[in-house]
Amino acid sequence: MKIMILSLTFWKVDNSSKKQEKQYLHSKVIWHPVWRDLDFWTTSLYLSIREELKGQKSLEEHETVAETIDREKNIIFGQFLSFSHSMITFMVDKSEVKKLMEKFCFFYEIENEKIKLLLVDILF
Repeated sequence: MKIMILSLTFWKVDNSSKKQEKQYLHSKVIWHPVWRDLDFWTTSLYLSIREELKGQKSLEEHETVAETIDREKNIIFGQFLSFSHSMITFMVDKSEVKKLMEKFCFFYEIENEKIKLLLVDILF
């Protein structure tokens, strides 16, 4: 996943044009088949969520169990948003992004209101 982030960060100046536009690494790697591999995205999203949750305390001081669950679901939802945008940026079909996000929302028991927000964000 780091290459994905780095490809949107690093650029070179295209001296062949008069405007000297930035040419991002993303434009060179976007056509690689890995970006259309849903197993890649599924595994990456799962690992990303796991890493984010591992970095959190399981129960903050003065936090109820319900508050901990809400906090963790917010972290997971943030990963969903980030990954859905990345998938679209890397030319994954929006219907495939939608299916994957619905699957993960069901698995992590994300509330209907948040699912609607996510799907609107994906589809438009």
